[in-house]
Amino acid sequence: MVNIRVEEKDKKVYLKDLAFISTVFNESGALIPFLASLFKQAVMPSEIILVDGGSTDDTLAIITDFFKGLKKTPGFEAVTLFEEASGNSFKPAGHKPGNERAALPPACKAVNGDGVLPGCKAVNGDITGMSGCKAAKNSEKTPGDIDYSGEKLVFESILNGATRVKIYGAPGANISSGRNIAIKNAKSKFICVSDAGCRLSPDWIEEISKCFTGNPVNTLGSEDDDNTNPDRTTGTIAADYSAEKKCGEGNCAATDIADDIVVGGYNFPYIENFLQACLAVCVLPAKSEINRSKYMPSSRNICFAKAAWENAGGYPKNMDFGEDMRFNFNLKALGFRIKFNPDALVYWNLRNSSAAIFRQFFRYAKGDAVGRLYLHRHIIRFASVFLFAALIMSGALISPWFFLAILLLFAAFIYRPYFRINYFLNDKNCCVFTENKKTLFFIKLKTIFCIPVMLTSIETAKLAGYVFGLFIRKNY
Repeated sequence: MVNIRVEEKDKKVYLKDLAFISTVFNESGALIPFLASLFKQAVMPSEIILVDGGSTDDTLAIITDFFKGLKKTPGFEAVTLFEEASGNSFKPAGHKPGNERAALPPACKAVNGDGVLPGCKAVNGDITGMSGCKAAKNSEKTPGDIDYSGEKLVFESILNGATRVKIYGAPGANISSGRNIAIKNAKSKFICVSDAGCRLSPDWIEEISKCFTGNPVNTLGSEDDDNTNPDRTTGTIAADYSAEKKCGEGNCAATDIADDIVVGGYNFPYIENFLQACLAVCVLPAKSEINRSKYMPSSRNICFAKAAWENAGGYPKNMDFGEDMRFNFNLKALGFRIKFNPDALVYWNLRNSSAAIFRQFFRYAKGDAVGRLYLHRHIIRFASVFLFAALIMSGALISPWFFLAILLLFAAFIYRPYFRINYFLNDKNCCVFTENKKTLFFIKLKTIFCIPVMLTSIETAKLAGYVFGLFIRKNY
């Protein structure tokens, strides 16, 4: 179970043994909102690890400048430990080679604990005996089928004496390898994951990790404070972390706290123009549409034990699209339970052009074919195309009444997005470009007419992508 510590100087909660990881590649346009949302969290992880896959823009410079600039931000203390550009490594007093954590400020030592998973035994630093898992592996060993070659630490710092930041460069690494590199280099026992093209809600880390934080907060002020103070376990933060509080409307309760759980959250769209509005209602389900028994989280919004990642063999390095779904299926095959927390909110930046949208869903479907995922969905998709073709031919050659059947089937195909128009476009947190009610009305009106076109384009991309994936699957 993750231990929790509150630093009085900034009133933030720091979760011991929780790491936040993400990958970046040519994300210069989306990085600042993403990083800003990370540092607006009421609850912070003990580690932040970012891996760059060889960006050719200013991505790395923006990230390092952001973290170095935090020392000028009220409420943040930032100490740079290493920066590749200068080649200098900051070594505090007491530093010894191979013993970096011993040299950290006193408050930082709070993040350097045992953190053994519930139900596991610690033997010489190894974790064994995970309940609900098969073939548990040594948590200190690298799974044999994960490629970690080529990463290089380019920046490291400590924030507020409690959160260690590491940035790695890994030119040529795909998103799977990038995530594997980040998780391999994490010291924490629990991992939360998101993507640089997202914005995190202010309580996202609190919510996504809640199933691993079932005990009330011990609101320690400093190492030397009197721990007998009766106010130490009261107040809003401690109350929020009460073991009585549920993790997401009864879907992941305090009683679910265990080592065999994977938690995912809900992804809102971040809508900045009409095209994104149309895309959002076509592809993203409302919360009420999510079937919790079949829920599979995206890795832009997920939390799990590092030992779970190891048991699953990591993210599949041969996949650059659909890799998170393959990872989910591997976890389920090992007996892990996947829980949905609808209160863990991430706002996802959608594609900004018709060509980019087509490529995105082409690649998703290609990933399904390569990863052997969702075969039944694609069978239904191809069967529907043949059925439409048969009805058109029947209407032309036999009877025009067959065209009525086509209209009914097409209505069944397109109806669901219409019920999402108000759900997404009326939400000012995710639809940010509508200036007034009149503008919003016309956006909705255009969306009504454009939904069939958007859906047809997406389905065409999926058909083509899946066929392409079938042809190249033998190469993976």
